[in-house]
Amino acid sequence: MFTLPLELEPSEACLIRIAESRRPRIADLGHGFLYLDAARIDDAAFRGSLPALAAARGVVVDCRGYPGGLTPRWLEHWLTAPAKSPQWHVPVDRAPDRTARTFTVRDWTITPQAPRITAPTVFLTDAQAISRAETYLSIVRHAGIGKILGAPTAGTNGNILPFTLPGGLRVTITGMKVRTQDGAPFHGIGIEPDIAVAPTSAGIQSGRDEVLEAGIAELRAALGRQ
Repeated sequence: MFTLPLELEPSEACLIRIAESRRPRIADLGHGFLYLDAARIDDAAFRGSLPALAAARGVVVDCRGYPGGLTPRWLEHWLTAPAKSPQWHVPVDRAPDRTARTFTVRDWTITPQAPRITAPTVFLTDAQAISRAETYLSIVRHAGIGKILGAPTAGTNGNILPFTLPGGLRVTITGMKVRTQDGAPFHGIGIEPDIAVAPTSAGIQSGRDEVLEAGIAELRAALGRQ
């Protein structure tokens, strides 16, 4: 049994990452494979990586975190046809206590852009992927951009409504109902991976990233199938 004291601000507690965060945010994995950490790059860094992405034999996109610096257009470089966001069901209340509640349903569309990334691509995820990360992974799933590996995402998306309770406790709730592009429920479900992979205690102790290893293995298998 080990006791490890940590001094963290509350907002930082959910951002702790283990072995997978030890590499550069954009990294050459060898064999023509390129790694992108979606949680640690922004639009400018992504645009700078486009020539390497377009020339890569395989791409690993790490979505185990919150991609705060990326706007949806980054996914346009994988598309062959327009792709929609999930459905945003915004509540409209015309009377108290939800007695006359209706919903305004909205979505948005992204379109293919050059240069197109044609290499096999895998997306790594787990429960750290929440909100915007789940929006992007939902587009990946619906548009068939690549395989998703890891564990289910958080299952919490939609614009937030923060408020403070007596005593100073800050609470954040989801301000809308989110459904998939096909209208299926999303809250509490999230994105299920195509290939389930979970870190092991032995792998963590030895500094391995077993989810990334599985992603590289899937890229090799995909290239072998071509």
